[in-house]
Amino acid sequence: MPHKYYHGKTGIVWNVTPRGLGVIVNKKVGTRILRKRICVRFEHVKKSRCQEQYKKKQADYQAYLKLKKAGKVEPKQSLTRSAKVVKAKKVEVLARRQADYEALIPF
Repeated sequence: MPHKYYHGKTGIVWNVTPRGLGVIVNKKVGTRILRKRICVRFEHVKKSRCQEQYKKKQADYQAYLKLKKAGKVEPKQSLTRSAKVVKAKKVEVLARRQADYEALIPF
């Protein structure tokens, strides 16, 4: 069983034996990153899923390009609103006097 530091780490398989795998894993030691080669059994390894979203996005884009070439693409709806100028009907302007501000001075 691998040391607890390596649990959940992503690595690259470099060696296959009848009962286990050799995996290259990055380990931070001080300010450096070392490439460690560890041997683990098959039970402690699972395939990484980090590329699933990327591959799905690529497949969707290829399907979109085929539809676009065939002329069957619907335009996307805009999520933003158009710009407008807001005008106030009646605005009451309040007059300020110096006496209003004298109360704020802490002398």
